[in-house]
Amino acid sequence: MMTAAKLQEIVTIFQQYNIQIETQGMLITKINQREVEFDANSYMVEQLIQLITRVLADEINKQVWGLLK
Repeated sequence: MMTAAKLQEIVTIFQQYNIQIETQGMLITKINQREVEFDANSYMVEQLIQLITRVLADEINKQVWGLLK
């Protein structure tokens, strides 16, 4: 079960890798300036981490493919 404390731990851990996650309560609103709307209450800890990393992977893919044009 996700709690506010666990969500804050996730945010803090990602900060160590220069990844900024913004929240409003239990809602994740931004990941590295990309607007998202993820209700942390809807996910188990592992699922939320996977979702965040998928957003990051998507951003990296967009940037790399943009270089190949």
